[in-house]
Amino acid sequence: MFFRSNTVRGILRRARRKREKDLRNDLDNILFLDYDGVVALGFDIVKFRSVFDRGCLENVNKLCREFDLKIVVSSSWRTVDDYIDMLYDNGLDKDIPVIGKTVETYGPREDEIKQYLEEHIYIDKFIILDDTRFIELNPYLVETSVEDGGFNDRKYEEARQLLLKQKGNR
Repeated sequence: MFFRSNTVRGILRRARRKREKDLRNDLDNILFLDYDGVVALGFDIVKFRSVFDRGCLENVNKLCREFDLKIVVSSSWRTVDDYIDMLYDNGLDKDIPVIGKTVETYGPREDEIKQYLEEHIYIDKFIILDDTRFIELNPYLVETSVEDGGFNDRKYEEARQLLLKQKGNR
């Protein structure tokens, strides 16, 4: 069971301690990606699918290439079988790895991301693109919205600056 008392700083500190006993020393940079309000700005009621925005996905492509990010899907769409294909079919570059998804706990998305961080100790830097406001993970969040155009050029630059400022978890 995951408890809210686990701070991000504590989670990352425990991950460093666990890694000290391991021979693996390569770490991943992770992008926790929500769809709706970030890269999907509309909804097709007939197909019951989000309508993805190519410009927003191109900004995700640029960010992932620049910072060697791997994607972990935190969107509620992660529960459908083709959650990865939805990204690639709508413009995510095929060479950008989507390595998994957060576990659905039916709790706040912030807790699901913290649980992922707790269970995956080989994370150096991470960023969250979401249209939901977080509390403890807010320093790692670029908050977007449909009204502001999702992950637009301004939000892309905000994400770049956030990643450049991060010291990482080495």
